[in-house]
Amino acid sequence: MKVVLKADSELIKNPLIQWEILRQLLDQRTKSTKQISVGPILGTVELSLNEKTSGVIDFIKSKAKNPFSGELNVIGEASREMSKLHFSRFERVQKDLNSLLTTEIKKAYSYPKEWFKPPLTVAKQAEKGLKLRAKYKRGGLSTQEAGKLGIGSGVQRAVDLKQREHIKPDTIKRMLSFFARHEKHKDNKNEKGEPTAGPISWLLWGGDEGREWAKRVKAKMDKYEKENN
Repeated sequence: MKVVLKADSELIKNPLIQWEILRQLLDQRTKSTKQISVGPILGTVELSLNEKTSGVIDFIKSKAKNPFSGELNVIGEASREMSKLHFSRFERVQKDLNSLLTTEIKKAYSYPKEWFKPPLTVAKQAEKGLKLRAKYKRGGLSTQEAGKLGIGSGVQRAVDLKQREHIKPDTIKRMLSFFARHEKHKDNKNEKGEPTAGPISWLLWGGDEGREWAKRVKAKMDKYEKENN
């Protein structure tokens, strides 16, 4: 075994460093001369046919002060250190997410409220969709059905539109996304000439009138953001 390593003795004692060295060596198991590069730690390792990669770590630990007693200790220490690292990253992500949500909430309440009340024409389309769904037993998911799939309910959307409840800004975006995905199905009929689930769902989301209204509101939102940023 020939190990040429340039490293600080304190760094070498770090179990994470040892674990990364071992990982790099295993990745290069077919090479006669293996390269080590872990931050400021640089070096090469050459093994004979009868020598094992794990022996390199034992050798390194024997040269460091207060070496660990075995690989299990190294793995345990590495696991704890990685847990700390992931928790720290999670805290940062959560902080960023909370900041983003706060910004979005403030933005939602900054728009003029009257923009988000569905027009009567849109309410009529949603009402028509609810009647067709009741008649043909298809089109749109109930709140319970949608909840199981983790998606929005077309029936609940129709009820809100029919009652002309104020719609949230992010719902306007979801409406436009729905219309873009399902436009190709909005006029489908079965062999009996009856509307399939596609056109009924289309109406539940406000139909053509709902799409045009959502477009107008989204344009106002974009203009508002541009002028207030």
